[in-house]
Amino acid sequence: MKIYLNSYKPKELIPKLKHLDNYFNKSTSHIEIISPSSGIYKIENKNIVRKVLVDKPVETFSKFHKNSVLFLDKSYYREEKVLSQLPFDHTYTEITCFYYNLHSEENGKKKPPRIQLVVEGVYKESQIQLHSNSNQFNNKYFQFVPMDFYFLVNDDFDIENQFSKEELNVFLSHLF
Repeated sequence: MKIYLNSYKPKELIPKLKHLDNYFNKSTSHIEIISPSSGIYKIENKNIVRKVLVDKPVETFSKFHKNSVLFLDKSYYREEKVLSQLPFDHTYTEITCFYYNLHSEENGKKKPPRIQLVVEGVYKESQIQLHSNSNQFNNKYFQFVPMDFYFLVNDDFDIENQFSKEELNVFLSHLF
């Protein structure tokens, strides 16, 4: 399930990404292909799948950090393996996803995260910069433009639970 934040633009995340680095877990990359005639496809690790939307109702929750409004979306994509070629009429985008979560351990072992902040985006086209700082090229956020973000939660996640609210508020406090 995904939780979206109302009235917050992904580009507003750019100056805040460095502050979220303490919670950084991993990054992934994939190619998204959109065809007006055939739908959405995803290429990841040399596998091609067609994404079929399974639409579910969206629930609204208010009065979170600084009176923010959250939308809990239970919709998901069912993935079908593609055994033939991709449609001719399509556009593609190389997407990078950054995952952030609170690190917790139990008996010395990492516990799977209950909440992950996911920031999806693209890197701007390479531009020659004569007076650039070499440290910028070692920065994973250099030339990164967020296109979407959401909280990824488990299916049994209870947004009304006090501990769940506190975890969400940790990330929301960094966004506002």
